[in-house]
Amino acid sequence: LVAPASLESQAREQTWIERIYPATAIGEAPVTTMADAFRELGLAEARIGAEIGYEQRLGISLLDYQRLQAALPEAQFVDAAPAIWPIRMRKSPAEVACLREACRITDAALERLFDALRPEMTERDIASRLGQFLLAEGADRIDWIMMTSGRGQYHRTFGVPRERSLEPGDMLWMDISAVVNGYKADYDRTAILGGPAPEQEALQEIVHAATMAGVEAIRPGAPVRAVVEAVNASLTGAGMEPRDSGRLGHGLGLQIHEPPSIGRRP
Repeated sequence: LVAPASLESQAREQTWIERIYPATAIGEAPVTTMADAFRELGLAEARIGAEIGYEQRLGISLLDYQRLQAALPEAQFVDAAPAIWPIRMRKSPAEVACLREACRITDAALERLFDALRPEMTERDIASRLGQFLLAEGADRIDWIMMTSGRGQYHRTFGVPRERSLEPGDMLWMDISAVVNGYKADYDRTAILGGPAPEQEALQEIVHAATMAGVEAIRPGAPVRAVVEAVNASLTGAGMEPRDSGRLGHGLGLQIHEPPSIGRRP
C-alpha cells in the first residue's frame, strides 16, 4: 500500500496490509515511491494487472501512469478488468446487506419527501430536504441528487436542481444515490404534485408491468438479453415503442454502473 506519509500510522492501524510505503509527493502521484515498491517486490520485469479497462479507474492521471511505465521499462502493464469483474459481479452477503440498506434508506427518505412536497418549494429546496432525509435515515453520504420538473423539461436526465418552483400538476422526476459503506443505491422516482391524471396512472401501470416482466425473466443461466426482450414484449403489447437506449439496467456495487449491463449484446 502506497499512502501519504501523514496517513501512514492510520494505515498500519486500520488495514491488514503489512507492507506500507509512505509517500511525500505533492501535486502529482508518488511515482518514484510506487516504482521503488514494485522493484522491492521483484516486479520490475513482471506482468502487472492494472485497472485500465472497462468501467475501471486507475486513480492517477494519464501523465503519471506514463511516468510510472517509463520508470519500469521492463514491466508489462495489462488490463485486469477481465479478472476483476467476474469477482465483483458476485456479491457477498455483506455486500448485498450494504446495497439493501442503501435502498432502504432511499425508500424511507423518499416517503418523507413526498409527504413534505408543497407548490412553493423549488427544486433546490427539494434537493436540500431530500439530502437531509437521506442522511437522517443513515446514509454515509450522498453520491448525487438530480431532478427536473415542468412541461418540456423531462429531457434533462442529468438535471441539476434549479430555483424553479413547483406548480400544481407538475411531475417531479428524481435520480438519487445514497451510499452505505461505499455501496450505492440508484433510484429514479417521480411524484406528481396534486396527484396523477388518469392518463399518467395508465402510463405508470404500463411501466410497472414492463418492469415486472423483466424481473420475472431474471433467473440463473438466462442471458441478459432475455430481460430486455421481456420488457420490450410487454411494452409493445401495451401499444408502446420498444426501448433501445443501449441498456435498460446495470449492476450496482462500489461503482454506480457495474456489469452486467442489461442490453441486447450476448
